[in-house]
Amino acid sequence: MRRRGDRQEYFRIAADGWSRMLAARYAKTAAFRQVAERGLAVLSGADPGRRERLANVAELYRFLETELPALWDRWGTAPVLIVIRAGSGARGSGRWPASPPAPAGRA
Repeated sequence: MRRRGDRQEYFRIAADGWSRMLAARYAKTAAFRQVAERGLAVLSGADPGRRERLANVAELYRFLETELPALWDRWGTAPVLIVIRAGSGARGSGRWPASPPAPAGRA
């Protein structure tokens, strides 16, 4: 949107807009994995070099499909952090874990 006499553009997004957008995008993870796996089935007799990139994509989506539910659960319970940029009057908010969990296998 624009304000009369102002050349700057302003954008407004709901407080949870980005997370809703990402959730919708990541909800398609299983479908992307299935497409990659179908492609691998079609290329079952092909040279392994031709299958390598597609196999990596399928593996990535299997990983995301496994890991994203826990990530979204942690996001939903993370405290909200309000950020105010000095001098700009701009405010932003986002969720950030109070202390990020240690990676698996590390203490």
